[in-house]
Amino acid sequence: MKHRMVLAQLVLFFSWPVAAAQVEPGEAETPTASETLSVALERLDQGDVLLHGKVTRIEPEAGMGGGAVIMIGGAGAGGAPFSGPIEILRSAGRDTVIVSREALPGFALFDDGDRILTAATYEEEPLDLGPVTQDLSGLLDLAAVRKSLAKVDLAVEQDQETGATTLSCELPKRLIRGASGMAAFMAPQVLRIEAAFRLDGAALLTGLTLRVVRSDPMADMRDKALTGELESGAVDMGAMPEPSDREGATTVYELEVSRDKPAPRTEKARGAFLEILENEEL
Repeated sequence: MKHRMVLAQLVLFFSWPVAAAQVEPGEAETPTASETLSVALERLDQGDVLLHGKVTRIEPEAGMGGGAVIMIGGAGAGGAPFSGPIEILRSAGRDTVIVSREALPGFALFDDGDRILTAATYEEEPLDLGPVTQDLSGLLDLAAVRKSLAKVDLAVEQDQETGATTLSCELPKRLIRGASGMAAFMAPQVLRIEAAFRLDGAALLTGLTLRVVRSDPMADMRDKALTGELESGAVDMGAMPEPSDREGATTVYELEVSRDKPAPRTEKARGAFLEILENEEL
């Protein structure tokens, strides 16, 4: 009998801390900002999503070097980077169509996760769709963005009157795939990605602002051209200096979740791209 009493006391002694650590019924842990945003992005990713917004390009205060013109190997610029209003349709089939709201100059982009197709219309100066293509194909991969949230610091700003919340952070640069091979030579590199996600009182995503800051690889060369250290004109590829990592242009994407139907121009563009892919498989 004495041994049984000792054993019972030991069982009670070692089981007591476990019982005390249990969460009381009805209690729930408050989700972190990262968890709240992850759930909001997951909800948005479950069906068709329509986004309205605009693309704005902000040049650094120094501009383009006071008129100094430098050509590498005799090649000129690839066109003017796109700026203007856009519409984005992410279908439940997981393809994305991005269309400029204006037809001229304008563009349409199709991304099904495996391939990216683009079409552009312009009169004289061609459009440079490189930044828009690289940025949005990566930053609209909501699954990848959600995965990255575990390693970022989120700043929380809440509107006490409406209950709306803005969650801001710097996203990993790897979300945007840069050019490779010769195309990457002296090309602007992504320096940082600043993101602000807007949630309503029900923790549903209502909009987001993305700021992609790139380097200005030609900045040092322009400075030398202005001071006379480097003559304006063509530069021999074999004598090229190291590209500058100074801050260059910033591309801003201001996007709002829309409950409207896609514009006819967007649906038409998606149908045309799908037809191209279907005919290619025949």
